[in-house]
Amino acid sequence: MSQIVDDINLQAGLRPDKIALHDLAQDRYWTYSGLDDVVARCASYLVSQGLETGDRIAVLSRNRAEFIILHFACARLGSIFVPLNWRLSKAEIQSLLEDAEPAVVFAEPDFENAPDGSVDINGLLTALEASPAT
Repeated sequence: MSQIVDDINLQAGLRPDKIALHDLAQDRYWTYSGLDDVVARCASYLVSQGLETGDRIAVLSRNRAEFIILHFACARLGSIFVPLNWRLSKAEIQSLLEDAEPAVVFAEPDFENAPDGSVDINGLLTALEASPAT
């Protein structure tokens, strides 16, 4: 039986103070320790929103820290990360969503192709700061 390796948690133990993530748009940095913490908070937040292992979580976003954090949180939770290309048309996005059937879609609200009912990804880091890590 194979064992899943959590690379962020592993690196947080090996080199906690090294830079793991730099978001150029926001000019924010996360060390491995800090990234491990925010990924744990994100996984906890997703669970608090009713998401569970096996759920698909779609993201329609440019490259940004929240995209990476959600990706690692999905892996930690055992959910399926569904990245969507923000350059696709609304019809193409809708077709992908119908196929993937995500439980939730995080999106940048200013995108014209963002599906109705999407969760605003801009507020994710604020929500995570108030969310407990597990």
